[in-house]
Amino acid sequence: STAKLVYIQSKNKLYLYDDAGTTMLGGFAPGSANTVSNSSVTLDASGSTVTLDGNLLTVKFRITPKAGYTGSKSLYMYAYDLQGNKSPMNENKGTWTITVPQYTPVNVSATAAAGTVDAAQDITGVWSDGNGASNLETMTFKMGTVKLQYVQSQNKLYLSNDAVTAWLGGFMPGSANTISNASMTLDASGSTVTQNGNQLTVKFRITPKAGFTGAKTLYMTVADLQGNKSPVNEVKGSWTISATTQYAPVNVSATAAAGKIGIAQDVIGVWSDGNGAANIEYATLKTSFAKLVYIQSQNKLYLYDDAGTTMLGGFAPGSINTIDNSSVTLDVSGSTVSLDGNQLTVKFRVTPKAGVVGKKALYMYSYDLQGNKSPMNEVKGTWTIAP
Repeated sequence: STAKLVYIQSKNKLYLYDDAGTTMLGGFAPGSANTVSNSSVTLDASGSTVTLDGNLLTVKFRITPKAGYTGSKSLYMYAYDLQGNKSPMNENKGTWTITVPQYTPVNVSATAAAGTVDAAQDITGVWSDGNGASNLETMTFKMGTVKLQYVQSQNKLYLSNDAVTAWLGGFMPGSANTISNASMTLDASGSTVTQNGNQLTVKFRITPKAGFTGAKTLYMTVADLQGNKSPVNEVKGSWTISATTQYAPVNVSATAAAGKIGIAQDVIGVWSDGNGAANIEYATLKTSFAKLVYIQSQNKLYLYDDAGTTMLGGFAPGSINTIDNSSVTLDVSGSTVSLDGNQLTVKFRVTPKAGVVGKKALYMYSYDLQGNKSPMNEVKGTWTIAP
């Protein structure tokens, strides 16, 4: 590619030839707020100047080279005067060397939602380069003793072997291929690569295997086509892998036989969790006048105060204790808790007090040790209380 710059003094105008070198583009006065471009350079008239000093004419062309217009360029000169006298044609009078700016590529971010063994999920890395995303060459993730890599010049994905001494695979994103080691499987078909300006985003579709569990720090490294590198193994995120699938607990049922004021009776709640009943942490039954709670890690029963803001009590089921608010008494000694597979059953021994007669909805709610929650205040039964 070439760039041919022209100044015509009788017009006081600057020009740039087109890519073919046959047509002059522009025609702007030095110092004017104009630019003219071809595929190699942009000529900025506002930054260009012309000065005359005795026999000397000096023209300063303000030029911005474009991508691809790099290397050492010979500077050829030519001029003619008003009488048609001409200088030597294309006389080599200097050189101009244009280099690609060197930017250190950047590890921008690493994201991965909490996952489980044997379930596919995405680990997404974002990298950037001041010379554009296409200048990035090798993107690497490291987690524990495993590495993932994307090589842009090849457009291929890799997974390290178990010893992290060699790369496995080499498949294009979107291709029907998988790569496996003892810790995970990389699914090329579900992996993607996208560019947006200076940023390159790689989504690795990963299925962790048994044993590759726990909290994993996500380290990132990137190198560009010029060999510039980001910090090596820079911490940019984390990934937690659980051994089992996460299930939200379920409000199964709430039952209470028709009762009377001043008479103790049982209000029974049943909850379930796909990870086992022992995984349910908090279980509550609520009516319009009483909120009953069991916290499994404490093995304690509670009753909320009248305002519904403070838990009262905190006693083990079967212990000789009672808990009161103005509407009910919870008899802990007559209350029981049982676990059967995925089901948790809590029997609250409750005595209604005066003023709480009528048919009352029974609302349920629970959450487990991982913070998974059932629907909030789900109606699962009724309780009718006679005077």
